[in-house]
Amino acid sequence: RSGVAAAELDVLARARLTFPHHPGHGLGTGWHEESRIVPGAATVLEEDMVVALEPGSCAGIGVRLEQVVVVTSEGCEDVSGHDLAL
Repeated sequence: RSGVAAAELDVLARARLTFPHHPGHGLGTGWHEESRIVPGAATVLEEDMVVALEPGSCAGIGVRLEQVVVVTSEGCEDVSGHDLAL
């Protein structure tokens, strides 16, 4: 949701999964833009930012399923069009 620091998302992702890369990044006109979801990131999410969340699991062969969301005041809106339920 808006007002959450990008670093907080990193902490949440790493509390559930072990992986060596960033768990997400902003989307816009280039690859891997702000907001970078990395340890210590100072960026605060704002309403209408578009973010790709891709923490993934590196156990065995490793899998990363990217979920694209739009940040809202209450949380986020999934715009990926696919379910992550396994």
